[in-house]
Amino acid sequence: MQMVGELGGVDVLFNNASSLGTTPLALLADTGCEDFGRAVATNLFGPFRLTKALLGALRASAWEGRGAVVLNISSDAAVNAY
Repeated sequence: MQMVGELGGVDVLFNNASSLGTTPLALLADTGCEDFGRAVATNLFGPFRLTKALLGALRASAWEGRGAVVLNISSDAAVNAY
């Protein structure tokens, strides 16, 4: 990874991906499978894949005593049903 080399490692990863779909949000019964799939790909698989890709760099930072933090940020959609 080019950025790891240029920056000397990764100490913090902020996952802030979000895709809620159409605005205003459609009811679940009116949401197409493709739309739901895009939201899941962005909101769930995106942070998972990025964290997995940077896990080695984060682990190296922790071993070097710099610490390593993964912060997952969510919208109010995590606490308010849509």
